[in-house]
Amino acid sequence: MSTRLAACAEYCPDSTGVYRLYRDGRIIHVGMAAGAATLRSEVLAHAAGEYGTATQAADQVDWEVAPDGSFAYRRFLSLYAAAVYLASGGVRDEAGPSSSKRHSLSAAA
Repeated sequence: MSTRLAACAEYCPDSTGVYRLYRDGRIIHVGMAAGAATLRSEVLAHAAGEYGTATQAADQVDWEVAPDGSFAYRRFLSLYAAAVYLASGGVRDEAGPSSSKRHSLSAAA
C-alpha cells in the first residue's frame, strides 16, 4: 500500500464526487466515486494498488464533493482538456470559478 496516498485518503470525505491524482505535480488520473463508492474508498483503493501501480504512486489528490459524480467527472475532464490545450499554445475564453467545494492535499514525503 502506498502510505503517501493512504495518508491523503484520511482527509477525503465519505461522499460521492470526483478526484484527481497527481505525481510530481502532474495529473495521472481523473476518477469518480459514485454509488456505494466514496472519495475516501476510491483513493484508498488506489493506494492499495487495486487499480494498478501507476496510480498507486500518486503523491497528491484533490477532490470535489458532488451529488452527481458523472456530471462532475465530465467537467473535471473538460477542465483538464482545456488546460492541456492552453499549455500547447491554444487560446480559449476564461470560464468562471466553480462554486463547488474543492480540496487539494499533498502527501508528506
